[in-house]
Amino acid sequence: MAGDFGEILTALFQAAREHPTELLDAKKWRLKQDRTMPAPKSDVVQLVLPHWPQPSSEDRLLCSEVKTKSTRGTSTPIADAIRDSRKDSDGRLIKTLEWLKERALDTGFTTVTIDMLDRFIDAIDYPQASREFSAVAVLCSTVDLASELSDVELPSPAERAVIILTLSDLKWYYESVFDIALTSVVDG
Repeated sequence: MAGDFGEILTALFQAAREHPTELLDAKKWRLKQDRTMPAPKSDVVQLVLPHWPQPSSEDRLLCSEVKTKSTRGTSTPIADAIRDSRKDSDGRLIKTLEWLKERALDTGFTTVTIDMLDRFIDAIDYPQASREFSAVAVLCSTVDLASELSDVELPSPAERAVIILTLSDLKWYYESVFDIALTSVVDG
């Protein structure tokens, strides 16, 4: 639940940050093949296509690796998000786009179309677009941020953004959200 919540929060944060630009999101958390396992590959993939259906050099692809830490423990979410975000830029993103395309063919989801995905998969056939990578850590405010950052070598901003979102009572929030969602499905 914590990981899914962190990914959903990241998607909403990025959409709000981009406002009023429309952000197209495949909502990967809805495409999980097993509810107890994370969706494979890159965590959050969002498209900015300001002139769609006409591809343009203003098109952008946002890819974020998200790590969530809601309790004290030995995990290192900031360092792990940076490390795994590098996997995205080193090739995992294209595999994610191909996976999303397969899921679109299988499920017919329409938040992102096959043509939109192909715009980035077959990038050589279109005007050059930008790809922006982010390492996101979603932390409970009780986590000591200074110690989380103490051994972390931050990448240059040109390489990738590092985003740290903190929430008080993070565990309570994600458990409450999922309880409400479950209740609404059962009652609905």
